[in-house]
Amino acid sequence: DALPISIALYKEYCGCGIGTAMLQTVLNVAKEVGYEQAELEVMVENKNAIAVYENMGFEKYGIFPDNMKYADGSYMDACWMMKKL
Repeated sequence: DALPISIALYKEYCGCGIGTAMLQTVLNVAKEVGYEQAELEVMVENKNAIAVYENMGFEKYGIFPDNMKYADGSYMDACWMMKKL
């Protein structure tokens, strides 16, 4: 069974390593309990997060078009990424 987890930071805390530490902890626990891979979605405009995920070993596998709808009616694509544990 999949275990959905969300990690989000206020902008003033981005770039401090907090998100990376939280995600690494989740990945470590997932591996310890027997999960074989981790998957995530990230908005394509979030280049910094994508770079962090790639540095952690995640690879891009596809795009979900119009994945997020904003209050102004615009849409944003999401990138699907995966990492073997």
